Amino acid sequence: MRILFVASEGLPFSKTGGLADVVEALPKALVGLGHEVAVVLPRYRGTKINSVVVPSVTIPMGGTRLRFPSVADGSVISGVHYLFVDDPAYLIATASTVAPPAIIPTTPNATASSAVRPSKSPNMFGVPT
Repeated sequence: MRILFVASEGLPFSKTGGLADVVEALPKALVGLGHEVAVVLPRYRGTKINSVVVPSVTIPMGGTRLRFPSVADGSVISGVHYLFVDDPAYLIATASTVAPPAIIPTTPNATASSAVRPSKSPNMFGVPT
C-alpha cells in the first residue's frame, strides 16, 4: 500500500510536541511492514533539500491571484521518503503578528535561540491561526 502523511512537524526535521515523535515512528513501522510511505512537512529555515520537485506557481483567477508553494524533495530515511512544502511567506514574522510556539530544529547544535517561529497566517475564515 502507498501511504502519505502530511504534518506540521516531524522528527528528525522539526519538533514542538508529541506529533513529531509519531510522524517519525509510525511511517518507519509501516515501511517495516512492507508499505511505501512518504511524509510531507513544512520546510522550516535550515531544512536541507535535494531538489525542487514542483515549482511555485501563481495563477491569476477572477481578479485575484492564487499562489501555490513549491514542493521540495528531502531525503529517504529508514525507507521513508520526506518531501517539504516550501513557502517562505508563511515563515516571515512581522511586528503585527503574535509569535506562535517555537519549532526547535533538531540539529546537533540547535538551541532555543535558533528556534523558528512561523508567522500567524489567516485561515479560510480570515482569522489568524
